[in-house]
Amino acid sequence: MQTRFIDHIDDIPAHDWNALISDKDPFINHKFLAALEHHGAVSNQCGWQAHHLIVTDNGRLRGALPLYLKDHSFGEFVFDWAWANAYARAGIPYYPKLVAAVPYTPVSGARLLTDDSEQQQHITRLLIETAQIFAIQSGLSSLHYLFINEQDKQQLDKQGLLPRYGCQFHWFNRGYTHFDDFLATLTARHRKKIRHERQRIKEQNITIEVLHGNDISAKQWDFFHQCYQSTFDKKANYAPLSANFFSEIGQQLGQQVILMIASQNDKPLASALFLRNDNTLFGRYWGCLKDIDCQHFEL
Repeated sequence: MQTRFIDHIDDIPAHDWNALISDKDPFINHKFLAALEHHGAVSNQCGWQAHHLIVTDNGRLRGALPLYLKDHSFGEFVFDWAWANAYARAGIPYYPKLVAAVPYTPVSGARLLTDDSEQQQHITRLLIETAQIFAIQSGLSSLHYLFINEQDKQQLDKQGLLPRYGCQFHWFNRGYTHFDDFLATLTARHRKKIRHERQRIKEQNITIEVLHGNDISAKQWDFFHQCYQSTFDKKANYAPLSANFFSEIGQQLGQQVILMIASQNDKPLASALFLRNDNTLFGRYWGCLKDIDCQHFEL
């Protein structure tokens, strides 16, 4: 088996890369990662330099690890600024560092991608060790695996990497067949509040349209991007993803991309973007051009 690094994911056929993904994770999908590169969200200029690691066997792709050289800690959602500051106080450069991650995406999933052959353990170990050797030989401060699943954690534990824990809130469908079934599990106070908020939506004549990736028009993507941009503007932050990026993942991922648009008297007001695999809906971005009571949670 051979290992090598590639600086553009398009150097690998999409079918070969996606064949290593077992759960239809949209974020680790070749088309999602490629769109980030195509539209400048991943580039040397923005501090995310792709340096993916692959394992091949007689030309066949057997394993892959999405890797990026980072000149900063933006877009990771793990907030290691304290580590960077500690390095600076000690006179040691913290950047560049190496991260195995999906840029701008705090969603747990597989990072150590392998085929399902009997050599899976060997390929996984080869990915881990090769990445470590590269980090050492390149004089990098550190190597980080971000938002990994439990299977990857077990493999990295075996190699002596240190775990760091965070907290996320996930909602699970406990066999509910209707929204009222879910409300029945809450206290009376919370049920009343949610029902009141949803009634406010009706009273304001707000309608919500649900659209899937390849059915979304350029005009609708432009509207969504205005909403997305407005959220970053309100927080005095930089929006790294372009309207063309969202349009490309919509076309390429199709039903895995869902856009919800709220309108009042047929005029669009707000939108929210989701991606999904076979069993999970991932809420990613929200924004509005006009503040309306309760529309955030309704979307």
